[in-house]
Amino acid sequence: MNNIKDIMDKKGVSIRKLSIDLGMEYAQAHRLVNKKDLSNIQVSTLFKVSEYLGVTVEEIYKSK
Repeated sequence: MNNIKDIMDKKGVSIRKLSIDLGMEYAQAHRLVNKKDLSNIQVSTLFKVSEYLGVTVEEIYKSK
């Protein structure tokens, strides 16, 4: 499960803003946000995104 998009929507964060603020390519951020399964994403990336969004890694995986 990937809850990143829902969290970003609630916080008013766009994919472009996420990519700029975290220093990643837009395409990489887009794939990450729209991926259904996060199992093959590096833990360091998940920590970086969760910290940026002010949530825990567990919240990124929560069902809606």
